[in-house]
Amino acid sequence: MLDTHLSSDGLQSEVENVLVKSGISTLQPDYLKRQLQGAKQDIMLAARRMAVGTEPSEQVAAQLTEKLAQRSKTIAAGINRDDIKRALARNSDLTPVEADRAVENIISTRDRMVKDVNERLSEAQQNIQLAQQRYEDWKKQAIEQADQMSKAAAKAALWSFFALLIGAVISTLAGAWGAKSKRHV
Repeated sequence: MLDTHLSSDGLQSEVENVLVKSGISTLQPDYLKRQLQGAKQDIMLAARRMAVGTEPSEQVAAQLTEKLAQRSKTIAAGINRDDIKRALARNSDLTPVEADRAVENIISTRDRMVKDVNERLSEAQQNIQLAQQRYEDWKKQAIEQADQMSKAAAKAALWSFFALLIGAVISTLAGAWGAKSKRHV
């Protein structure tokens, strides 16, 4: 299952508060975690859709892969350095030098977290493809086994028919022989 825990050790609480106050969605400290949780929900929904089987599994897997790729692209879009600096200037009492250092820390921490999130999403996509391949293999094996069982049942039915036919012929002959021997007596 997709791990949605992220560590934001590089962000200080004051900077986190400033980012929250900025109102910029991609700067929110829990933005990446929400993206991971959304990806986890997408995966669970796709698994449910595959289990129910109302849609072809290939279609569900392709849609899920596309959703995860889109999330990854959105996350990696980056953030504007000037937006962070303006948010810090409006919502904190940091000096320009401290603000520049905070911006660098925020960007480097976010870049590490984005890399981690993208690795997790990539791993999830690989797992989806592996699961899809396993499902296809299982389905192929099930069809082959069902085919073998139907052939065996057909052979058994054919042999039963011949056994019943031979039994009917023997019964007819025995009945005719019995009728003929009763006439002689």
